[in-house]
Amino acid sequence: LSPEVPEEAAAVALHGFASLPSSPDDVPRDYDAHRMLRDRLARAAPLLAPLLDWAERRTQALSKEVEALEEQAAYNFREGQDTLAKGKYDLAEFHLSTKLLSPPLSYTAFVRQREAQIRADLKGLDGRKDADLLSRLLLGATMARREPRPDGGIDVDLRFTFDRYEQLENFTSGWARLVGSNAGAVVTPGQEPDLSLELHPGSDEVTKDRPLVLPTCFDPAFEMSMQFTLVGKPVPLFLGIDLDGVQVGILSDDPLLRRFPADVPRLDSDGASPPKHDVYGRGRGVMFRAERDFGDPARWAWPDGHQGRHFVPPEISKKGRKDRLEQEWFAFENRDRPYRVKFTRHPDGRVRLDINDREVHSASGEAFRTARPDGKLAILVFTRCVIDDLQLTGRIPAAWLAARKKTAPPGLPGTRDK
Repeated sequence: LSPEVPEEAAAVALHGFASLPSSPDDVPRDYDAHRMLRDRLARAAPLLAPLLDWAERRTQALSKEVEALEEQAAYNFREGQDTLAKGKYDLAEFHLSTKLLSPPLSYTAFVRQREAQIRADLKGLDGRKDADLLSRLLLGATMARREPRPDGGIDVDLRFTFDRYEQLENFTSGWARLVGSNAGAVVTPGQEPDLSLELHPGSDEVTKDRPLVLPTCFDPAFEMSMQFTLVGKPVPLFLGIDLDGVQVGILSDDPLLRRFPADVPRLDSDGASPPKHDVYGRGRGVMFRAERDFGDPARWAWPDGHQGRHFVPPEISKKGRKDRLEQEWFAFENRDRPYRVKFTRHPDGRVRLDINDREVHSASGEAFRTARPDGKLAILVFTRCVIDDLQLTGRIPAAWLAARKKTAPPGLPGTRDK
């Protein structure tokens, strides 16, 4: 404050700022406090105009934030009631308990007015078999379970349709968004939307370090697999899959699709014609490896046969080379039909990639059998693409369930896991 500010006005300003709350989650309370501060500054003195301007801007920003939180609270309440009515108890618990009864939504006027009803709905979930520990830990996933194993483990098939945003809560990192997979289609009222997951959304730039990561619940001592639908346009420049330390990479940078323009200068003084295709840094094919992190796939130890110069004339015309374009030198191509991608690792050290229910490439080795787990199921792409219907198969060990049961917060207020 400048010396010209009267002592009384300065005292009003200092007292007003000192009274602001320190809880960042209680946005409605923060808004009320700033609104009161703004009004006090307006009455204090003209020399406090800079502070008044700041308080006015902050109050307006908080007003919008409060409005957005009230809308989120109303949305989660509607979703909670809807999923409760449909018997989707894990999703109902997510909206009513995890969202509405936790900051910042728990501070909204909407929740405060309906808290008794929300808690009554949650109490009604007590004892629901569908709201067990596994359903809550893998929110929104469709589960097909087989008979429990003698050691207490469970063989499961997990499916993420990406038709509800709650499923994204399972992933700890990644750059993705839900998009309509059939825009313009007629949707029956009450029908679940048909959504897919876009990786690297809205960007055509190459990014190598934004994998979609799901912490694994599978025992690496048993067979596990990941499969999903890859929309045919656009296909990623590189696609990598990590099954807890065992990886596959598919490079789809075919130099035949990278023609040099006609005005490329000649490369030497004798007038030799420049190459027609850009083979530098390009290539295609499938590679398996056992590592705890993707690193930079461009620096993987790709065998020479994957290098771009082998996929343009005259190399591509050599005997037997074209036949292997659908095997270890497979690459995705932009097309109208989708691909079904499946990667499987076996405990005896075998790994296999299937595309559209056909084996494309496989390998085996001690490195895959003894791979150090990295705790992740992940998908890495370099460029924008769309996937759907993610399915994971494996064995959930009893130890994993027991550990989560001890550390996970109670899923339903006032209840215990059965």
